Order: sequence, then C-alpha cells, then structure tokens
Amino acid sequence: MGFFDKLKEGIEQGVSTVGAKSKEMIDSTKVKMDIDTLKKQKKAAFEEIGSMIYTMLNSGTLDEAQIKAKCDAVRRK
Repeated sequence: MGFFDKLKEGIEQGVSTVGAKSKEMIDSTKVKMDIDTLKKQKKAAFEEIGSMIYTMLNSGTLDEAQIKAKCDAVRRK
C-alpha cells in the first residue's frame, strides 16, 4: 500500500468519524431542545392551573373536576 493510499484511507476514516460525531451532537441537541420544550409546556400548564384556581376562588365557584382534569393532562405529558 502506497503513501497516497494510506493517506486516502486515513482521511476517509477521519471524515467518517467526524460525520458520526456530528450526528451524535445533532441528536443530543435535539433531545435537549425537546426536553426544554416539554419543561416550558409544563410550566405554562401549571401557570394556567394556578390562574384557573385563583379565578375560581375569587368567584366562589371552585370546580374540583375541572382542576383535576387539568392536572391529569399535565401528568400525561
């Protein structure tokens, strides 16, 4: 095997490794973004539940079934 064949093989292996590591990084970033999105959705749901309870308490009509339904929806996510 000549010098240029070894060089070509080394470059091909390097490119392959870089490609695999890039895919890993992209996949990892996507998972982190998905987790962040779910956390934001959960926070928004908690804020909505809190606002709903506050409004119900101020109006004197606490609807436990409606609150439970919202809490169950958060648990399912």
